[in-house]
Parts: sequence; C-alpha cells; structure tokens
Amino acid sequence: MQNQVAVIGAGPGGYVAAIRLAQLGQEVTLIERNFLGGVCLNWGCIPSKAMIHAATLYQQIQHADRMGIMIDNVRLEMPQLISWKNSVIEKLREGINHLLKNNGINLIQAEATFIDNYTLELTSEDNEKKLLKPQKILIAAGSRPLSLSNLKPDGKNILSSRHVLELTEIPESVALIGGGVIGIELGQMLAAFGAKVTIIEMSNDILPGIDPELTRTLKKNLRHLGVQILTEFQVVKAENNIQADGIQLTIQKINTDDVQIIEASKALIAIGRRPNTRQLGLSNTDIVMDEKGFIKVNTRCQTNLEHIYAIGDITGGPFLAHRATQQGLTAARIISGYVDDFENQQLPSVIYTTPEIATVGLTENNAKKLGYNVRLGKFPLAALGKAQAVGHTEGFVKLIVDDVSDIILGAHVIGQGAGELIGELTLAMELGATATDVALTIHAHPTFSESLMEAAEAVHQKAIHIYQPQKPSVPDPMLKVTI
Repeated sequence: MQNQVAVIGAGPGGYVAAIRLAQLGQEVTLIERNFLGGVCLNWGCIPSKAMIHAATLYQQIQHADRMGIMIDNVRLEMPQLISWKNSVIEKLREGINHLLKNNGINLIQAEATFIDNYTLELTSEDNEKKLLKPQKILIAAGSRPLSLSNLKPDGKNILSSRHVLELTEIPESVALIGGGVIGIELGQMLAAFGAKVTIIEMSNDILPGIDPELTRTLKKNLRHLGVQILTEFQVVKAENNIQADGIQLTIQKINTDDVQIIEASKALIAIGRRPNTRQLGLSNTDIVMDEKGFIKVNTRCQTNLEHIYAIGDITGGPFLAHRATQQGLTAARIISGYVDDFENQQLPSVIYTTPEIATVGLTENNAKKLGYNVRLGKFPLAALGKAQAVGHTEGFVKLIVDDVSDIILGAHVIGQGAGELIGELTLAMELGATATDVALTIHAHPTFSESLMEAAEAVHQKAIHIYQPQKPSVPDPMLKVTI
C-alpha cells in the first residue's frame, strides 16, 4: 500500500498524528496495546487533574465561611470520587474512538514489536499474531514511571502515580519520594484531602528548573497544609513497618552523615519517567537510542532511519502531552510530503498545584547566562480587583524582557488560572511581540488577564495598580510630538 502509515501508540501524540495523517490523505493503521488516550488520558493528565480539582474544591468548601457561606459536615467519599474520575476518562475515550472511526483510521488492539527495520509483528490480547509492513512508521509509545532498585511500587505500601489515582481511601501519612512536577501535584492533592505528607527530594529545592520566586510562593501553601519538605536527601533503606502496617524509610542528607527515619502509611515514588522502548523490539532494528533508551530524532521527528519517525515521551523530555501532540502534527505533515520542523522554543508548561504555576521561555537566570541584558516586569495578583473579588490573591506574573528589543524572552505566572493565562503570553512570544505590545492590548476588566498587561507595563515602570518609584524608562509610544 503506497501511502500506508503505521502509528504505534494512541496517546496524545499518536492518535492526533493518526487523525492528521488521515486528513492529509494517508492510509493509517493505529496500534494500541492498552486504552485510547495513552498515559495522559488514562493514568496521567486527565485523571490527576480531575482529582486535583476535587481536592481544591474540597479545600475551598472548608474555608467558604470567610465569604459568609456556612457548610457543615463536609466529607470526602473516595469511591465516589474515583467513579466520577473514571466516568470522565470513559467519555473522553469514547470521543477519541468516534473521531478515529469518522476519519477512517484502522485501529488495531495489539502490541507492536519490530521484527526488522521494516516489519512489525502485532500480537493481540488472545496471542494471535500477524505481520504488518507499512511504508512508514511513527513510534509514539510513550513512557512509564521510574522506580528505585530498593523501592519498587507494589500497589500496597509503595505506590506509583498510577496507584494514587485509584486509592479508595486517603492514607494517614505519605512519604513522597521526588519533588518534581508529578510528585508535588499529587502530594499537595493528598495533603488537601487530609494526609500528612513528607516530601523527600535529592536536589536543593523542589521543582528543579522552575524560577525560585515561584517555588517560594508554592512552598508557603504546602507548609500551610502541613507538608514537610526535606531537600538534598536520598533514600538509603526501605522496609515494611509491620507494627504500624506501613513503611519505614531511612534517608540521608547528601554528602553528610545526617540520617533520619521516616515512618509513613504509604510511600509514593515520583522520580521521573523511562521510555517504553524495551518491549518494542528495537534491538532488531538499526534505530539509534541514547544511553537512557530514548529514541534520537532530528527536528523533523525522524530517526536515523528515513522511513521511521518518533514523537512524544519516547524521544525524551520535557514530558508534556502538548509537546507530543505538536510533534505528532509536525510528523504527520512531513510524512505526507510537506516541509516542516518541530520548534521546541515556545513550549508552555503548567504545574497544577494551588496556586497554579505556568511558564514559557527563559527564566531570568537562563536569560542572563545567554548574555541578554534583561528588564523584569512583575505584578502581584493581590493588586488585582478580580483576584480580591474572588479571594485568590496569591501569586504574581513575571516577565523577562530583552532590554534592547523589548521582546519577551520568558513569562512566569503563579496564581489562580495560571495555566489559562500562559496561553496569551505563549502566543505573544510566538509572534515576536514586545512587552509594549502586550501593554497596549486592551484587557477586559475585571479579569485575571489584566495582570499580564500590568506586568508588561511594569517592565518600563508604568504599571498603574502598583507604585513604581522610578520614572518610565522609555517614552510612551502613543505620545505624539507637535512641532
């Protein structure tokens, strides 16, 4: 078949690529061994955000009395929450299946294994096998959670992120190993539901790579929930605590003799992800991978073999569903004969904590390391009318701007709806907009989006709703000179 393309994996990269390939006239076979939507829909992005939303709502209801709303006997029914979460997943799965059928995509429920550079063996659930030899292959097989050699998830005392999303009751205490995005999101959720959470992180701070100003704000909220944060510690020993029906961890401060014992009902492992390359039979091919097993690709999402492409987590980080989606769209166009490249520059990232964190582009430190002279524009949400009106005043917007061109190099938001606000700033950066462009854009009042305008004004000391003692750094571009 001249235009046949096989896509391995029906996650947010694979199924989107399959649909775009079909739209562009390709004959598409989509191979998925588990459920449509991949990790993101079934065990990641969607279910975790559904439960995080429930945890946030649970906290808001408990503190609604400050607005004069009195609610007694608030309780959490975990089985009902899990049932609701599962119903959300099922509806979205059905939607994807409907789209695949409408686009004429051949969906095969099977595990795909490479026999050689050109041939796939498809093994169904009942162990039936058949061979497929498509013209081109797109690998979108995703990743799975990493575990420690001395601490492997068993679903009982030692949990992975997947196990947390199926809990039918909240543990009394949780030792969270890993202070990255997944760990912090789930750790705060469990704390909001009433668990006593201890975070153990090897780095010198949680959320490595995030602007320290943002993490400082988040840590205040975590500590308010009773979360203990232990940084620069590693787990050296783990054993079941038979008396307490839990787990006991021995942790040690990096490069010191400081040893502590942590006892908890459960341990949650959230230390990163590894690629799903092992079961693909890539050793039977000439595909090149890095030392961690991630598939190497060029800017065209192409492996070293001209007819094989790879997208998403299996190509390495950042492990973001929308990155996989955009790579899938790019690969589909290239496979269909169009000229395209995947640009990783303006890639937003959202951390669904309370308050939310969203970033795009460079941090202040990275911009300076690259040699930019930067201007900063910062605006606190506490100075915003909408934030005061709805009681969400935590956080701020921070812009990093090139001093010479006024072009926005990076944007960082922490606060209510940060994940929605970052879209405007991502678009501004994608279009090469300046801080002045954002400042001159009329934003509706009262909205959280006004904070973006004010932060852009603050770059040149012209913000209205915070006092800036310096005079404006540049003439107002709207002023006219009369001669």
